[in-house]
Parts: sequence; C-alpha cells; structure tokens
Amino acid sequence: MSQPTPHADDRLSRKPLGVRRVAALALALAALAVAVVLGVRAHAGGGQAALPKGAAVFEIVEGKTFTGTPYSPATLHIPAGPIVGLRLTDYLGGCGLRTVFPGLGVGGGDAAITVPVGDTRTLAVRAPHPGTYTYECEAHMYLGRIVAS
Repeated sequence: MSQPTPHADDRLSRKPLGVRRVAALALALAALAVAVVLGVRAHAGGGQAALPKGAAVFEIVEGKTFTGTPYSPATLHIPAGPIVGLRLTDYLGGCGLRTVFPGLGVGGGDAAITVPVGDTRTLAVRAPHPGTYTYECEAHMYLGRIVAS
C-alpha cells in the first residue's frame, strides 16, 4: 500500500515554516555575534590599554600552588605611578575565568582580564598612588593583594 501524495497546498505550507526557521536561526546567530563583540569589549574594559614598550611585567599564577589563596604570589609588589603589566596564568578555572583589579585601570577605574584555563594573558595596569589593592575573581570567591610603593 502506497503513501498518499501530499497535496501542493501541504508542501507550500511547510516551506514558509522552513524559511522562518532559517530566518530565526540567522537572527539568533547575528545576535550572538553582536553579544560576543560587545562582551569582548566589556571584558577588555571598553578598550584595554596597551602595555608601553619596556614596561615592567609581573607574574600572577592562579591555581598552580595553593597556599591559602589560589593566587601566587599571595602579595605582589609593584611600583606606584607607572603602567606595568600583569601576566596572569590560569590553571584553576572557574569564576568565569575573569579577574578584576579594582582601582588599577590605566585610565582610572577598574581593570579586568579573562584568561582561559591553561593560558596566559597580560593586562596593563597602573596603581595611581602607593597603597594596598585587593583583586579578585569575578565571583568574589578568591582574593589576591597588590602592594604599590
């Protein structure tokens, strides 16, 4: 026994649904692309500052050794005033992979960086005055300390 052949009207009624699905998918992909671009800009602090040539670079490692804090060293010492680089390596993950450095943005405000697990990224920061600055993961679970002098 053979299947009845669909009527022309049935085939036409299916076609717009397929076109609608493709259009919806295209719209969703376009929205995702825009969100990724805007998200990257937001993670970079709206335009991450470049590290000046010859600037000192200091290492922070997350998760390699655990000594009461996942950040090593537990306290990092940097000079107050000039722009320096923080080279952050993430072995731990979690917290959205983002680390926030309040008050250390090159142009003022906060600096933040997203580092995938197993990767290393460098962020330009500036301590505007001597003092102690606390930094943390985006989820506020892990804290580190920077002393600027």
